[in-house]
Amino acid sequence: IALRAEALAGRLPAADVASGNDTGLDAMVRTELSTLRDGMIEVYRAVSDSGRSTDVALVTAVESPTLARDTVRASTASADRIASRVVMSGEETATEDQLESGGALVRSAWPIRDADRLVVGAVVVSRHLPAPIRAEALRATTAYQRYQSLFILREPLHGFFLSIFVTVTLL
Repeated sequence: IALRAEALAGRLPAADVASGNDTGLDAMVRTELSTLRDGMIEVYRAVSDSGRSTDVALVTAVESPTLARDTVRASTASADRIASRVVMSGEETATEDQLESGGALVRSAWPIRDADRLVVGAVVVSRHLPAPIRAEALRATTAYQRYQSLFILREPLHGFFLSIFVTVTLL
């Protein structure tokens, strides 16, 4: 998801994002969405008023027809928050929103920059993970974390085996 968001943020014309030209962006977003199953893409532009912090405004949002309805309802406020965070910080971010169905909505947001490297907006790419796939992903993550924790014991075990080898050799 992060790679899609990064690529799309680099391809979207910054001038269209800054001006809020949804017709210029809609075709590109729909083309990208056609390769994303159970997904959603939202493009936001940065809006700044004098004396106030920068806010975001939705330019266009396109969702996959296979996306579950509870996913769409749960996503609007979350997408606004993540887009605002990206516009304010200028750095990409990712989140995972839990859904009532037991699944998750995995999101990645990237800043859209103009030629001067100023942030003019953000693109949020989301993908729905059904409950069974999410459970398997959590299981795999837990197993990997347990595997990585074994490396902490590597040096003590190495020292223990070396001391046994030296002891047997000296006898």
